[in-house]
Amino acid sequence: MIYLVAVWSVLLAHAPPAAAQQPGLGRIEGRVVDAQGPVFSAEVQLLEGTPAPGVSAPVRARAETDRDGAFELQAVAGRYTLIVRRLGYNEAREPVVIAAGQVTRTEVTLTEQAIVLEGVGVQAERSRERRRFEETAGITVREISQEELKLVPGFAEADPIRAVEVLPGVVSTSD
Repeated sequence: MIYLVAVWSVLLAHAPPAAAQQPGLGRIEGRVVDAQGPVFSAEVQLLEGTPAPGVSAPVRARAETDRDGAFELQAVAGRYTLIVRRLGYNEAREPVVIAAGQVTRTEVTLTEQAIVLEGVGVQAERSRERRRFEETAGITVREISQEELKLVPGFAEADPIRAVEVLPGVVSTSD
């Protein structure tokens, strides 16, 4: 039994790559770079044929670049369009030809593109306290609700005087 496991392990270790086992398959190896160097985590797609931008085509293979900007795709021999996308960069498209049993090598250079975001508007209703503060200069009014009064530390029951003393900006000279 151990002999069979050892034989199978040796056979699997020396098996030819998948591209050599399946006729008609080829590989494309590449690297994605920008002006500063490799581009990490860029999406690489291999589309069938040469579709125009905005026209959908079947995706035959997909990969993501590693830390060195490298990627590898495997597909049936033919003509494809290689599309590379990454947030903050313009999309890159280039035609590629994959030959059976061959490795096609390419390098794709991405150019930076500014990301335009829509503005965000925030609206809120002012509280009574805020309106009173803005309208009456110098006089500060603070209303304490029953729930807030219960949160003030005390011995037996809520103490309104103690609640006022712990408010921000109130200075207590004695107990």
